[in-house]
Amino acid sequence: MRPAIILLAAGRSSRMGTAKQLLPWGDTTLIRHAARCALAVEVADVFVVVGAEREAVVKELTGLNVRIIYHSGYAGGLGSSLAAGATAVTGATPDGYTHVLVQLADQPAVTAPYLKVLLREAAVQDTLVATAYPGRPGVPAVFPARYVAELRALGGDAGAGKVLRAAGEAVHLIHPPFDLFDLDTPEDYRRHEGDS
Repeated sequence: MRPAIILLAAGRSSRMGTAKQLLPWGDTTLIRHAARCALAVEVADVFVVVGAEREAVVKELTGLNVRIIYHSGYAGGLGSSLAAGATAVTGATPDGYTHVLVQLADQPAVTAPYLKVLLREAAVQDTLVATAYPGRPGVPAVFPARYVAELRALGGDAGAGKVLRAAGEAVHLIHPPFDLFDLDTPEDYRRHEGDS
């Protein structure tokens, strides 16, 4: 297994009202926390898709062994940012990657051990492996290489969930051993700030 992790951190954070990637989390920021988590997986190359607040976000990643992908069309939505990441991953190595794990910068409860579980299951199941949400699959999720073309074709706000929903029963679901949450609004951040 030769996986890549695409960490999405390009959005404008319009509902948050400020660049959420740069919000404090523990001893660092959300983006650096998420990148450290991805790097702790140790078996995957990490690609970070940036867009809004590009310079500040890249500065937060200084000293980390990640590959930066600047997506100038980040205002086009989450799907377009994931497509940019999937396109970059496709051409990154001569042999290619066997799997792509999609991770969001605004899910700070996600841990490296959980990402490792997803990757292990993907190696065993040889299918899509996704996080179980009430009534639907979601990210973090692992996509075998044969699904990367579908990720590259995404656009607008339709992200990985579109590919996962289209796959239906082919998705192997994993229930995380923690409460998973996204930080989309100031209320979300205030509610979970003490979790850092």
